[in-house]
Amino acid sequence: MESRKNKVDEADEIKVKVVDKRSSTSDETDKTQSTESAFPKLPTYVESLQKELDENKQKMIELSQLVRKSQKENEDFRLRLTKDIERRVLNGKIKFLEDMLELLDNLERGLNIAKEKKDFDSFFDGIEMVKKQFQQKLKNSGVMEIESIGEDFDPKYHDAISTANVDKEEIDGKVIEEAQKGYILEDQVLRPSKVIVGKFEKQK
Repeated sequence: MESRKNKVDEADEIKVKVVDKRSSTSDETDKTQSTESAFPKLPTYVESLQKELDENKQKMIELSQLVRKSQKENEDFRLRLTKDIERRVLNGKIKFLEDMLELLDNLERGLNIAKEKKDFDSFFDGIEMVKKQFQQKLKNSGVMEIESIGEDFDPKYHDAISTANVDKEEIDGKVIEEAQKGYILEDQVLRPSKVIVGKFEKQK
């Protein structure tokens, strides 16, 4: 009996310790989930970067295509503009030459009439008529004579070939004679007038 009692006493002395690990496991799980939420999973992050890279590549391709298209359109426009200018210049030359041929025809007719009649006056009248026609053709083309006589000498429109003494001070520096007519087209000088300029000197 005593032996059995001793065993029971020993059993009472043995304390069973039970540790509840559920709370600890839950805390660790929460920490893991929190960490995963703070940092995206590596494969997902790489996929996002790859997608963004692909989108940027596509945008670059589209932009490059747009630039090439714009360059081609600009080149086509330049070629069309060049051809249009060349065509306009050619048409202008053709019109001018047609006018010159018409004047040549009139000059030949005048010469033939003068030869037949042996009349100098008819020849002179024919030449005068062709001159007036030619001047009119120039005006129609926008070409105008430079007015020089009595005007102040202007190096933009006049080319002084010499000077001549004058007895009036108000004529000093003015064009008194024109050796060759000058012409302008709109505001562009085709040829300056060759002129003689008056020079006044006070008597001592």
